[in-house]
Amino acid sequence: MTAQPYYIASGGVVRLEDLVLIPLLPRNAVEAANLATYLAWVDANPTNIADPDPTETLAQAKTRAKADLARLGGTQRRRWLRDAIGEEFWWAERLAQAKVCALDGTPETGDYPLLDVEVGHNGADLPAVATAVLAEWATLESKIAGIEAVRLDGDVLIDAATTIAETAAIAPATVWPA
Repeated sequence: MTAQPYYIASGGVVRLEDLVLIPLLPRNAVEAANLATYLAWVDANPTNIADPDPTETLAQAKTRAKADLARLGGTQRRRWLRDAIGEEFWWAERLAQAKVCALDGTPETGDYPLLDVEVGHNGADLPAVATAVLAEWATLESKIAGIEAVRLDGDVLIDAATTIAETAAIAPATVWPA
């Protein structure tokens, strides 16, 4: 079954699978402090992986190890992306507006409402805001791609493991990109 497209106000089409990434940008001092506390916990508990069940088979250990690796990857993505409800639509629309605005020869106030509110904060005018949003996305996309590459490499190592002990050691030893 393929995902149905969502039609966004700016006229762009966004696929459901594109709506999972959201920037993690603290908006005030309290949010920044909460984020710092969360990231300190992540650094102090880098694996947070349950001990393996002594009765599990190698196939079960591999399934569990891949789930652990995926969860650890999700924790790493949260360093860059917020997982708040509804924010994925905000980010998708903001990115769609930035892409259209960047191609618009004469963008006007009111045509790009999410970008309009950023004028004076993230850029002097609409084209500058659009450029900033696209640059922010490029950075986020690069970080997330690096994390996904490490996760996929871990899956390959898990598939190649020949013992439960070897399988169980992969996720905790994974080195994630900074």
